Order: sequence, then C-alpha cells, then structure tokens
Amino acid sequence: MRKAQNGAGMRNMGKLCLCIAASLDGYIADDKGSVDFLFEKPRIDPDPEYLRFYAEVESILFGSVSYRQITQEISPGRPFFPDKKCYVFTAGASLKDGGKNVSFTSLPPAEFVKEAAAGSQGLIWLFGGRRLIRSFMEADLIDQYWIYTMPVILGAGVPLFSPGGKRLELLLSSVSRADNIVKTFYDRVR
Repeated sequence: MRKAQNGAGMRNMGKLCLCIAASLDGYIADDKGSVDFLFEKPRIDPDPEYLRFYAEVESILFGSVSYRQITQEISPGRPFFPDKKCYVFTAGASLKDGGKNVSFTSLPPAEFVKEAAAGSQGLIWLFGGRRLIRSFMEADLIDQYWIYTMPVILGAGVPLFSPGGKRLELLLSSVSRADNIVKTFYDRVR
C-alpha cells in the first residue's frame, strides 16, 4: 500500500501498475493502430505471473482508443474483464455503454486518483493507451511498470512511451521469460 500524493494531501490507495505488451522496437500497435502482433505465436498460455497479477487487480483504466479497440475489434459483443471495475478516460467522445462494470470519466489522472481510486486496496491496472499512459506518467502516478516484450520488430507504429516526457527513475525488480517473450518488471523509485 502506498501513499498517493494529491492536492488535498496524502491518501491510501492500491498500487497503480502499467502492464502492457510492446514490440522489441517499443511499439504497442503497428502503423495502422492494429495490435494483431500480440495474438500471433508464441502465446503465453497460461502465464502464471499474469494470472497472479490479474487476481490482485481491483480496477482497470483504459483510454478511449484502447476501449474502442477492445469493444469493436478484439472482443466485440463479449464482456471483457467482467469481474473488474473498469474506467474509461474520455474527453466526451461518444462511446457505447460498456455494461455495469464500466464507468466513463473525463477527470485528469491526479483528480481521478483522488476521487475514484483513493479507496482502492487492490492493484489498479493502467491498461493503455499511449496518451493515457503519458498523462499518468506526467502526474507521476505509476508505481510499477510491467513490460512484456514481444519477439517482433514492427518498424513503425504507436510508441509505448512518447518522446519528450518527464524523466522518471525506475528500479528493475525482476526479469523473466515465457516462451520467446521477455517480461521486465520495474518499480518507480520514490
């Protein structure tokens, strides 16, 4: 349990973890915005570390692009993460109702943490996408970075980390492998 800094002082909250897959050259989607490369061989099935992580997750945070991609391309018409509270960050774009476990917010990350996530006891999973990740990094709200490096070089696409962001010091907590996928786990140095 960490203490989260916000404008109103300190509050208890669960750890906020960015858990995401990227190509070896650092892209989370190809140049057309597709994430098909994530579903190609090899697949980690099941990945014990991911299963432990998912069991600890209380809520999941999505950007509107990632949310649309899941609901319209990856698993249209099927519930996704039905046992978790999901929050979609949107600036007012019209999105379809995601069901009883999905809420929409236009709050900035620090306000969201203060208002909605402050009472969280489990992990908060920052799912993506790129703009949402950057906004949480700029507010220095991410406690852990779990990066799954896929064995593919895309050559172009949507970068995991946008250039020009804030410098953040991280500590490598562990490295593991599942098939040809390298998993690196970092903690934010505070």
